[in-house]
Amino acid sequence: HFQAAALRPEWSDRARSGQKLPGESGTWPRTEGPVRLYDADGSFIGIYRLQSGSRVWIPEKLFHHPQD
Repeated sequence: HFQAAALRPEWSDRARSGQKLPGESGTWPRTEGPVRLYDADGSFIGIYRLQSGSRVWIPEKLFHHPQD
């Protein structure tokens, strides 16, 4: 199972649009493997992975959730 990461509220839109995220954008686990990414409200965004040799997280797979 992938570990979970939680974003700070101000980074959710960037994550949902598939942008790279810096390490300070949320609470990230200590792993180089893929993580399940959630926004501050607990909604699942997708799978991100730490870019090799950096503290930047890159998207692997995003999931679209239509707004109600």
